Amino acid sequence: MRNNFGYYLEVTSATQFKKGDFRSGYFTPERLKDLDGRIAQLSEVVESSTEVDSIISLALRYILNFQEVSAIIPGMRKLAHVQENLRLSDKSPLSELLMDELQTLAWNRNFYGGNAWEE
Repeated sequence: MRNNFGYYLEVTSATQFKKGDFRSGYFTPERLKDLDGRIAQLSEVVESSTEVDSIISLALRYILNFQEVSAIIPGMRKLAHVQENLRLSDKSPLSELLMDELQTLAWNRNFYGGNAWEE
C-alpha cells in the first residue's frame, strides 16, 4: 500500500534501508507497520475532508495552524515541492472540528524513553 506521502517520502512497512542508513534505526519493522496504520487513518481523514486534498497538505496546514508557528521548513528537492508548499501556506487555518479530529490521532513517537523537555 502506498502511504500517500506523495513525492515527499516513500516509506511503507515493506521498505528496507541499506546497511548503515541512519533511517534503519528509526524506522524499525514495528514502527513501519505502525506507520502504515496511521497513514491509513490520515488517508481516511483526507478522503472525508473538504479542507485538504493530501496528507502533505494536512500535515503542513496542521503545523501552521498553531499560533506559535510562523514558518516551517520541510525538505524539498524539486521546484514543484516548493510551489506546492507555498500554495498550502497561503490557505486559511484548518477548522476547529478537523483540528479536534486530528488530536484524537496524535502519535506519541518518543521511542527513546524519557521526556526530552524534562531532562
